[in-house]
Amino acid sequence: MPLLPLRFLRYHIDANSLFLGDNLLMKRAVLMIVPLLVILSLSACSGDVYSLAYTASGDGTNPNALVENSGQFLVTDDLNVVVRLNKHNDDVEVEARFYLPEDVPLGDPLKITASKDVGTVVLGLDYETRPDQTTDWPRGTYKVDIFVDGEKSETISFKVG
Repeated sequence: MPLLPLRFLRYHIDANSLFLGDNLLMKRAVLMIVPLLVILSLSACSGDVYSLAYTASGDGTNPNALVENSGQFLVTDDLNVVVRLNKHNDDVEVEARFYLPEDVPLGDPLKITASKDVGTVVLGLDYETRPDQTTDWPRGTYKVDIFVDGEKSETISFKVG
């Protein structure tokens, strides 16, 4: 078949669409929707590993005993943050940096490596690790920065007192 100029092919396709009516329009719609669905499904698989984080009261050594606390701790509580991860194919480093009121760092950053089958990580400070062992946690607004694979994912503020 001889090569036709592009202008003729465009006209030829348009002429066929008039002849075939809705059948060609349906084919065109399918040809446009299918690639879009493939792109959306691939982007969902390669999305962000971080899902969400929240504060929780209870013994941090027993994740099943933790209760989401809406950002309010007693002065004698362990300070826990629960980090939920989306499905991931590789190990992921999760880090929490706690700060006392007035943005004073509270100890060293807490880090853990979550393997690909781990979806929830608990990072926290036991009551016994407070800066002054003679008193309870200082009252005030604290914050914790959450990092996943070295990138800051979220900052959560919470109150103690």
